[in-house]
Formats: sequence, structure tokens, C-alpha cells
Amino acid sequence: LVIIDFKLRIRVLRSIALCKSNLFYVAAYLWRRCLWRTTVIAITGSVGKTTTKELAAALLATKGSVVKTEGNNNARPGLYRSVLRARWHHRYLLVEAPASHGGMKGYCRILKPDIVVQLSIRRIHLGQFGSIESIAAEKAKLSAALVAGGINIINIDEPLIVSEAAKIDRRQVSFGLSETADFRLL
Repeated sequence: LVIIDFKLRIRVLRSIALCKSNLFYVAAYLWRRCLWRTTVIAITGSVGKTTTKELAAALLATKGSVVKTEGNNNARPGLYRSVLRARWHHRYLLVEAPASHGGMKGYCRILKPDIVVQLSIRRIHLGQFGSIESIAAEKAKLSAALVAGGINIINIDEPLIVSEAAKIDRRQVSFGLSETADFRLL
């Protein structure tokens, strides 16, 4: 009897957690639609998201108010929290969007980013995806979700990012060490 009661409690707690997660999803989705004056910038990549976000936030703060993902809290609850912390007076919302197998679709539905920054593709998530090409395809979903007139900023030194970006009908701006980059790192 005690074991059955314990299993029932676990099921009830899981159901509550799922409902709470779904409520946060809906709230973040609806709140994002209210932030029509806020430029949403989503940063993705296997490495460098947090550093890039912090540097971008420091630069953008000179042009307007910024709300950003706290620390590297870029899992689904962190994304919800970041969106829900934004207010109408914030000029920029900077979020980290990590790859999770099939999870990028949910990020895309909520964010509808104005700008996407694609940093790198590494073998870090290979266990989840099976191939590095699958990782690149998952991360590219974020760029495909750009609003009309959105900008896709890509690392031109990453061939998989470049090949996925070529499939997307949005303005592309590149950075990297390559001489063909729009913004060349020296």
C-alpha cells in the first residue's frame, strides 16, 4: 500500500510539473508577441554562447536597455524566464538557444527572433544527435524561424553553418577569419 501510494504521488508530482512547464511555455509565447518593440537576438552554437551573449549585452547596453539569459541558464525554463523578464521598455532581449534533440522547434515558436547568431558546430552533442550534420540542421531551425526582414549572422569558418544558412531565405551577415567574411576577425 505504501509503495502504491508513493508511485501515485510521483505520478501526481510529474503531472503538476508538466502542467507548470506548459503554462510557462504558453505565457512566454504570448508575452513574446507583446514585445513587438524589442529586438530578440538568439545566440546558438556548441561553444561560446555565454561569452558572446555577455559581450553583445555590454555593447547593446550603450544603445538601449537589455535583458538577457541569466548566466548560462539556457535550458527551457531559463528561456521562459528570460522572455518573461523582458518588458516593453527593453530594447533588446538576448537569449542563448542550446541544441536539444527536437527542442529547437519549441524555442523557435516562442522566440521568433529578429537576429540569430550561429557560432559553432562541435561534436559536444553527438550522443543526442548521432551526427554533426544533424546538430547543424537542428541549430539551423532557429535561423529558419527568423521574422521577415531578420538577420542571420553566421560564422563563415564553419562549413556546416554556411551550408545550412544557404537554405534559408534571410539576409546573411558573416564573420570569421576567412577573407570572404563580411566582418573579418584579425
